[in-house]
Amino acid sequence: MEPAKIDWKRIESIFVEDELYEHIKAPKWVDFLAPHESVDDEAWFCRPNCKHPKTAEDFLKSTPSKRCKIEEKRA
Repeated sequence: MEPAKIDWKRIESIFVEDELYEHIKAPKWVDFLAPHESVDDEAWFCRPNCKHPKTAEDFLKSTPSKRCKIEEKRA
């Protein structure tokens, strides 16, 4: 199968600003090579009233669900 031959000089493109995605209050990019600049993951991904464990220690302290208890009994 031959690749398509595109005449890039004849292509017309128009930028249209997407109101939904253009105004999200998040950084446009993150510099992963700059460890001194901390990123607040909770502010990015959590709702103010979320109650899930935020750290590994919190996760391990949380009580196991009923399903986990049932699976432990089966084992």
